[in-house]
Amino acid sequence: MKASTVLLGIFSSLVIAAPATPADSNLVERLSILAPVCQGTPVCCSGDVISGVVSSNCVAPVTPPITTLGFQAACLIDGNRIARCCTISLAGLAVLCKAPGT
Repeated sequence: MKASTVLLGIFSSLVIAAPATPADSNLVERLSILAPVCQGTPVCCSGDVISGVVSSNCVAPVTPPITTLGFQAACLIDGNRIARCCTISLAGLAVLCKAPGT
């Protein structure tokens, strides 16, 4: 009876100490409940020149956005700007922009 207890203890230790498989190592990435904040470049803009197409006076957010609400708040604090996710951002103009999370 003692031998079976010892064997059970050794077997249990081996199972618990088994290394994680590569599939388990990216489990957090696969099960992430947070959608990406932006599909494109996150920028804080003064306004839209053409709604949904061109935004003006755009700058990068002070901190990298982690959540949509955090991104919007950071832009509001930075000169009452609006948060936008743009395909192209060049010289203060941003093209093909949309609100984060949409």
